[in-house]
Amino acid sequence: MRKGLGGIVWSLILIGAGTLFLLGNLFPELRPWRLFARYWSAPWLLFAQFWPVIIIAWGISKLLSYLRSDQDPAAGRRSLLSGGDVVLLVFLLIAGTTATNLTKAFHNGFFGWKSDKERFRFDIEDWDFGDSRPTFEFSEEVSQPVTADRTALEVVNRHGNIAVFVHGLPSIKVKLQEKVRAEDEARGREISNQLKIVMDRKDRGFSLSTNRETLPDEWRRGLETHLSVWVPKSMAVTLSNEHGQVSLDGISGSHSITNAHGSVTIKNVDGSLRVENRHGPVNVSAITGDCSIKNKYGAVQVEGIGGKTEIENAHGPIDLRQLKGSVNLSNRYGRILCVDLEGGLIVDGKHAEVQAQNIGGDVQVATAYQSIELENVLGSISVKGEHGDIAIKNSQPLVKPIVVDAEYSGVDITLPKESRFELDANSKYGKFASGFESVKLSESTAGKNLRVRGSNGTGGPSITIHTSYRSINLNPS
Repeated sequence: MRKGLGGIVWSLILIGAGTLFLLGNLFPELRPWRLFARYWSAPWLLFAQFWPVIIIAWGISKLLSYLRSDQDPAAGRRSLLSGGDVVLLVFLLIAGTTATNLTKAFHNGFFGWKSDKERFRFDIEDWDFGDSRPTFEFSEEVSQPVTADRTALEVVNRHGNIAVFVHGLPSIKVKLQEKVRAEDEARGREISNQLKIVMDRKDRGFSLSTNRETLPDEWRRGLETHLSVWVPKSMAVTLSNEHGQVSLDGISGSHSITNAHGSVTIKNVDGSLRVENRHGPVNVSAITGDCSIKNKYGAVQVEGIGGKTEIENAHGPIDLRQLKGSVNLSNRYGRILCVDLEGGLIVDGKHAEVQAQNIGGDVQVATAYQSIELENVLGSISVKGEHGDIAIKNSQPLVKPIVVDAEYSGVDITLPKESRFELDANSKYGKFASGFESVKLSESTAGKNLRVRGSNGTGGPSITIHTSYRSINLNPS
């Protein structure tokens, strides 16, 4: 019995290894030995990606046992799932999905975890596992005059940085810094001589790129193209980049930035901004117009926005400071900090801790499995939370209503002792405590469904609280 199962397992191992090395012969850039070395240093990544293969191989062995059942009754019995098999299957499913989700969350793997819009792309440059060839640096510069009717620039790059600056000349100046991997400098210079800056005219401006995609595969392996671009101050810029940093400073107009696997830094823009990034931080400051940011697997820091701000992030913290317009943001698996916002704030969080201080407008916050802390909110407050404590503190008397709808969450509200308000609070299997001695209670019931109604002074805004299994505390400052 064991001999038969072992034969199947080793057969599958041989088939898999043979297939991998056959692909290595057909696609030399795959380099199986370096692929083995990469996974050998972190075997849990191999399990996190390929654990379903274990179930497939197990199923094949059961199928083969069934096909042999006519000649060997014992094989027929092995084709059935025993109680131990069921327990092992459940354990494998739990362990496999946990490993996969943890790898997605922390993204420390060497393979890409991508959504349907970010499908894995087989490219020689993405399979560069430890190229040992030396790197040689070369550079090239071009300049393109700009007329008043051409006020837009589109830049496309891969495997390199893009930096855009302002200068006082009516032209676009480009410096290409090339990092070439080759056997020797002569070979590197040969590759560099074939790599060119490409500048084309478009309807309202110019497009900028390089001809790297036309080079042979072997030349592109390990090739980095870093672009430094100087433009007139009033020029709308569209940047598209992968595997590199993107920066833009001091340019007026409406700008669009798309990047992956690298940081994005934008500052001093007289106009609006749209940023999409993956696997890298986004840092934006001093934008006079609207700002829209989408990011995954990276931190988002925003400061000094004159218009409205919209942010969608996942697996990274968000830090917002000194924003004048309204703010609408969502985040998953990352902390949210908002300080000194003049307008309203809407937060949609999942596993996201929320902290907000000095907010001039209305605040709406929803999150789960993390705490919520709000301090000095001038507008109304609406909070929805689960499995995380909620704390609200104001240094000024309340002027707008507070609504808290929570489950399994403690609620702590601190207000100046002279505050006026109408209170309606209830907690399932919870308790209520108030430090306001002057509160007049019109209803107070204990037990399974605790409910407290009352008022402090007359004519104040309402405070409505619902929670369960935790206490409600109302404190004077």
